[in-house]
Amino acid sequence: MPQILKAMNITKQNSFVLFSVQAGTYHNEFEVTLSADVGAEIYYTTDESYPSANNGILYTKPILIDSTTSVRAIAVSIDTDAFAYCCRLKNIYAPKLNSLLVTDLIDVGTFYRCYNLTEVKFPLVTGDIPEHCFSECVKIEKAEFDNVLVVKYKAFKDCYKLNSIYLGRSNRTICIL
Repeated sequence: MPQILKAMNITKQNSFVLFSVQAGTYHNEFEVTLSADVGAEIYYTTDESYPSANNGILYTKPILIDSTTSVRAIAVSIDTDAFAYCCRLKNIYAPKLNSLLVTDLIDVGTFYRCYNLTEVKFPLVTGDIPEHCFSECVKIEKAEFDNVLVVKYKAFKDCYKLNSIYLGRSNRTICIL
């Protein structure tokens, strides 16, 4: 008889995970769907351990419950000022972000004053670069994004060494505000 013993969210400043089914006893097998804020990646475990981006299964499809199972989940996302003042951060490369919007991942001031940041690559990402996102990253030399539509106000303010920026293969007009 399928059961979910625990349907648990682990939050700690991460997005809330919504389970489609509540904990309880069920007589037939079923699927559990998980959802969270746009842009958040959900990781889950079924072995009673606590999930994280390093411990867990990346949620990509409903979870089949056909026996007694404990499901724990966490949603991980990047928030405003998440990396602000990270003085030792040198490179950002996000290769697995499949068809997401930049604004789902980074927000106003996310990398503000990351003084040693020299290179940023966000392939497979489309959307706008938010205000002050990379402001005062004084050593940044290169930035690559796929299909950027708008570069918002002062997104790269005081990036004195920025000498290469690739904004993608978009057929749309790129507007730098």
